[in-house]
Amino acid sequence: MPPVLGYFAAVGLALYLAIFPMVAAGLAWRLGRRATATPDPAFILVFAAAWIATEWLRSVLFTGYAWDPLGVMWLPAIGIARLSAWIGTYALSGVTIVAAGSLWMLARRRVAMPAIVVPLLAFAALSALWTDAPAAPANAPRVRVVQPDIGQEDRSESDGERVLSALEKLSGTPGATPASSSGRRAWCATISRMAIPSTPMTGRARSICAAGSRGCSAPTTSC
Repeated sequence: MPPVLGYFAAVGLALYLAIFPMVAAGLAWRLGRRATATPDPAFILVFAAAWIATEWLRSVLFTGYAWDPLGVMWLPAIGIARLSAWIGTYALSGVTIVAAGSLWMLARRRVAMPAIVVPLLAFAALSALWTDAPAAPANAPRVRVVQPDIGQEDRSESDGERVLSALEKLSGTPGATPASSSGRRAWCATISRMAIPSTPMTGRARSICAAGSRGCSAPTTSC
């Protein structure tokens, strides 16, 4: 794509992604707002449910755009972020809407809903103090995710040799350290498929993977 089109692509993508929160807000306004009252807990809960539905729709419609769900904002509060293991990332985004709505109601001195939501979220956040993940066993499998560390602005469709050399360098030297002599390497799928297309380069990539005692997993995810 010509670089000049990048400006239009960014604006177009932003306009497209704005459709989904717009639909969520419209559904909440239509279904959750009472005719003679300001937004209340029913409105907030409908908004949260609509947000969950539209965020999921965004992730699957037209091949999907699943990056950066609203629930990602909880990563600094790892106790709350861990709720996604139980309820999923989209429901965690719904929890975010409920939390924001509760703060809005608290600002309007309507404390019934905040009195329930705020303590629950505070407890979830503090749970990180006593729910740390256990340390990995000494004999646990090791996986090193390797990316070529080449900026997007420096890439082109013909830089396969450069990418492969970077992957070779960053994959470690067999036998140098325990971390580099055991376990598997996972190469970024998108980089592997786009930058190592030719048969000679594929053979060289396999040789790198097979060197020494290290190996590479088949690329299965993009990054």
